[in-house]
Amino acid sequence: MTDSTQNDLISSDGLPAAHKHCLKWIAGQMIPASTDLQLPGADDAQIITRIMQRLGKQLSAFAEIYDWLEQASLEKFELTFSEINDACSRALLADFRRQKAPLAGALMVTIASCYYEDERVLKSIKHEARPPFPLGHKLDQGDWSLLDPVKRRPAFYRKTD
Repeated sequence: MTDSTQNDLISSDGLPAAHKHCLKWIAGQMIPASTDLQLPGADDAQIITRIMQRLGKQLSAFAEIYDWLEQASLEKFELTFSEINDACSRALLADFRRQKAPLAGALMVTIASCYYEDERVLKSIKHEARPPFPLGHKLDQGDWSLLDPVKRRPAFYRKTD
């Protein structure tokens, strides 16, 4: 099967295979697997599934990320994003984060939140894999005086009637 045919395939979740591969690569670059701690990377199949579910209807917005990386790769290296090596891919990803910060930030938050919802990750940080309520989580009391400057600051919002 040629690369162009493979890139046109649609995976069972409705995302083009090339897009899914790109999403997995970005997630793996952001949070790689740890053999020392025996933790999956964010590119783990279960975590990627959760990421795609979280993106839901905005999954098509990932096409904007993919298209940007693909176009930048063609312009800079005259190769598609899937054809360039990891060092070039990482350079393009850094360019993307600088030039499209809000979009990159949203994707990074989604990847990180889905990663830290994974049971294996929660267990490794000694956190129960459960919702915070109704049992709640104990928090150490902090230094409430840290809020004093905020309390003294004048209101910067418009008061309602």
